[in-house]
Amino acid sequence: MDDASERGTVGGFWSYYRRYTKTAVHAASAAALTGLGYLTTVHEGFAVLAVAAYVLPPVYLYATREESERPPPGGDADESAGESDTADAPSAGDETAPESGAEGASEDPELERDRWTTATVPTDATLRAVTADGRPCAVGDGGVVLARGGDGWRAVVDDGPGAASNALRGADATEDGRVWFAGDGGALGRLDADRVTDHSAPEEMTSTWNDVAVAGRAGREAVYLATGSGEIVRGRNDDGDLSWAAPVKPGSGSSVAAVAFDSPERGVACDTGGGVYETTDGGREWERIGAADAALHDVAFAGETLYAVTDDGSALRYDGERWTRRSVADAPLLAVAGYDGSTELLAVGEDGVYRRADDWERVDLPTFATFRCVATGEGGTAVAAGDDGAVVERTQGS
Repeated sequence: MDDASERGTVGGFWSYYRRYTKTAVHAASAAALTGLGYLTTVHEGFAVLAVAAYVLPPVYLYATREESERPPPGGDADESAGESDTADAPSAGDETAPESGAEGASEDPELERDRWTTATVPTDATLRAVTADGRPCAVGDGGVVLARGGDGWRAVVDDGPGAASNALRGADATEDGRVWFAGDGGALGRLDADRVTDHSAPEEMTSTWNDVAVAGRAGREAVYLATGSGEIVRGRNDDGDLSWAAPVKPGSGSSVAAVAFDSPERGVACDTGGGVYETTDGGREWERIGAADAALHDVAFAGETLYAVTDDGSALRYDGERWTRRSVADAPLLAVAGYDGSTELLAVGEDGVYRRADDWERVDLPTFATFRCVATGEGGTAVAAGDDGAVVERTQGS
């Protein structure tokens, strides 16, 4: 068995096992494990029977399942259309076929020749946010900030801005590559080259920042912080002089999971209550443009189209008039990212990385992990990161 086949087998079994744990067979084998475990006080040989009763059923069922149950080439995602998740968009429908024309498959042949590699990084911390434009960076638990240079990935700081060791949950880059990152306890900082500047607790706010977005160029950028209390805080950098507006609450108060801007004026946000909100005036006012019946984890632009990903493994698409939904994965999708000027899209989650060109497909990766964040860069490049310091990178032209 070659490496690619082995990875596909492991990934497919993991997705199958997640579904198996919700079946009656799993419940019965778990009960058998418990009952036989008690009998080990009579004879230790029952330990072997207990383990066999729990381990063998899923292995046997996976190996003998019908062909119709097996994942299609390229992944094990369910590509059938799901139900509409947009209660306040009555014209919303199901995305039952790949789009054509301007909103269809990418016509750039370079996007068809991509390669994913595993990066070596100096941490085993969970990485929760990445950037790919300019100098790729990744941030995560304990305040670790990683950056990639010509000699690979290295730690810029291990304990975050102000050495407070707060987990970092969001990161974004300006048009010219300055990276901002934010997280627990009001942690907020920026990275210029190898220098970290601490901007934590702006206006004495020590909220948990779930995400950060920036728009504009370094020295004149706008900074947007998404809070766990359902607010978005807007800041403005004027050559190092930061000023902050009063927090704005786009929705009902559900935790704002993510915020993204594709220009200094236009931005979107989503919350864990399923709400999606848009601003066209730089974050001063927000309008609700949709709702889902599942918690939302992330939003992103792909060209002029907006995408959101959900806790039930679906991707929602908004073309400015109507929402459609596609069931992509069996496990939650945790992040999504699009490419400037392209309709290609990447999403990540507990089952790996998924790509949308003609349609959604699972990416064959050199490693298996839960990926919690993804970012796209110029030329079709990308970085995804997640648990235990896992990082994979996409390069073009191979």
